[in-house]
Amino acid sequence: MNADKAEYPELDNMVYLSGAANDLITDTARTDLGLLCQPGNGVWRKANAYAWWAMDNGCFGENRPGGQPFNERKWLEQLGALTPERCLFVTCPDVLNWREIDGELVPVGDALATWRRSEPYIKRVQAMGYPAAVVLQDGVEHLPLVWRAILDNADAVFVGGSDAFKYGEAVPRLIADAQAHGLWAHVGRVNTKRGLVHFNEANADSCDGTYVRFGPTTNVPTLCRWLDGLGERGRRVA
Repeated sequence: MNADKAEYPELDNMVYLSGAANDLITDTARTDLGLLCQPGNGVWRKANAYAWWAMDNGCFGENRPGGQPFNERKWLEQLGALTPERCLFVTCPDVLNWREIDGELVPVGDALATWRRSEPYIKRVQAMGYPAAVVLQDGVEHLPLVWRAILDNADAVFVGGSDAFKYGEAVPRLIADAQAHGLWAHVGRVNTKRGLVHFNEANADSCDGTYVRFGPTTNVPTLCRWLDGLGERGRRVA
């Protein structure tokens, strides 16, 4: 096991990382609201105004028609311009495919390809002083050697992939196992009260979403009410 894993704060409440920067969020001075930055946009410049922040990799739409490839240069440049203070994790690049199901394009993750892509970046991120996160994609629960390698090398896990995987039976077990090994457990793309309740009950440490991007004067107070109604999470396992 990696003896140099990041040490995380023990928080009673799940943290929500907004994918959209908004002064209404920072004005709340809440410690359970933060910012999720993406490479290639200017949101990262506001990271230090938030109680917590994290850096994503911009790979979500990479394999979608018209999608843009992972921009390693911008990703590293932004990390170099920031400092690790209050950073929960930096997401190593992953592999997410898009499939047409019932006439709709839906994201489906590739766990093995993601690990092969992410692994070389883990120590690069850690060498910059940041906690490194690996995305958990569809099928990771059936790859024991990959899962063992993630637990031994990463600082955090980022639950991604299809909704069927994220809301499936395996994810709460994966979250518990990750936390038992000292990793932070984050869930991506959570934009509903139902999702917040579900992953709070699964004991996730944090989640993210773009709920406040549109109609922030209404949606920021609504999000705060949702968070207030969650109650405390279980304690992290040391």
